[in-house]
Amino acid sequence: SNVTFEITMNTKNVDKQDFIQNVLLSERGDEYDEYREEYNQMLLSQMSLGRNNLLRETYLTVSLQADSVENAITSFAQLDSQIKTGFNRISKSDIEPMSLEERLEILHDIYNLGQEGDFSRKITITDKKGKEHIYKSFDLKALSKMGITTKDIIGPMQLKFNNDHFQIDNNYGQVLFLKGYPAFSNTDFLTSISDISCNMLLSLHYDPVPPEKGVKMLRNQMVNINANVIEAQKKATKAGYSTSLISPDLIDAQNQASDMMQDVVGRNQKLFRLSIVITHFAPDMETLLKNQKTILSVGEQYLCRFRVMTGLQEQGFNTSLPLAQNQVEIKRTLTSETAALFMPFSSIELRHRNGRYYGLNTVSKNMIFYNRTAGANANGMILGVPGSGKSFAAKRE
Repeated sequence: SNVTFEITMNTKNVDKQDFIQNVLLSERGDEYDEYREEYNQMLLSQMSLGRNNLLRETYLTVSLQADSVENAITSFAQLDSQIKTGFNRISKSDIEPMSLEERLEILHDIYNLGQEGDFSRKITITDKKGKEHIYKSFDLKALSKMGITTKDIIGPMQLKFNNDHFQIDNNYGQVLFLKGYPAFSNTDFLTSISDISCNMLLSLHYDPVPPEKGVKMLRNQMVNINANVIEAQKKATKAGYSTSLISPDLIDAQNQASDMMQDVVGRNQKLFRLSIVITHFAPDMETLLKNQKTILSVGEQYLCRFRVMTGLQEQGFNTSLPLAQNQVEIKRTLTSETAALFMPFSSIELRHRNGRYYGLNTVSKNMIFYNRTAGANANGMILGVPGSGKSFAAKRE
């Protein structure tokens, strides 16, 4: 119960320089360059369609309480092992903790929209003796010598927070929170939100409730609800109408509290406090308001009510960052079973560096870049109806 975690879905701009370097075919000065150029134009055209110029990354951030940094490092080492085992059991995939430079690059790209990729540039300079030297735009030792911190190199030129939106350099942002959702929910809910074509941070904060505290909290809740039911029944009897006509919302709350107590005590489920915050960005206010309406509309389709975080834009923006720091007190208590509905893993994205283009993901509509030599088996098979391009695909391979 001393460990909290955050799942962040970051929909961001594709670094075009990185895209060109790792995906597009380079010219070789032979008779096939015109076909390489045509192929590259096709990829650039696909990237500009819909949301294909956006890349969605999902982060898991874990936070814990410890007496010292040394104890925290020991606890994180144990957590790493547990998390790796869990992910491997679910998806047969390996995960590794991100490095300092990788974490800073994520924050840099969030704070500096339109300058993605500038944080970790590298250049090679050849000296007079013909020896090559590689210089990086980020060097922790150099920062210390210059007397600046990592915040100085990832921060924007300005952050201006208003009542219902904020400005970050020349871009605008707005924070919304999930105010209410039904007792049941569709697992595609978060995926539909994240599929909206705009820069967005969708963050879910899970705060586990200690078992003994959770049971005590549920019992107190049941006592209060039962007292309200009894009071309503007394008023009904005194007024001369049937006790079955008391507020359906009150009866529903009583049933939900009873079911939750049964889940925790009888089915050994845990309780979590969940907060869902969305920060979306746009180049101007008109586009920002348009994105806001789209998010609200998609939420209504699933009976989920999003609201603008009025007066708390700064706290909401900080909460949406992948730092596992929840600065808003807008939480709802859920059991393990219900909280699991909000896990935003609906499709596997294939975006290998130096991978070949294999079409669009039918679920997310993102471009598929796959390097067959990176898998366990590099063999392939091409299937398709006549005229679908099997021969061209084979020649391209």
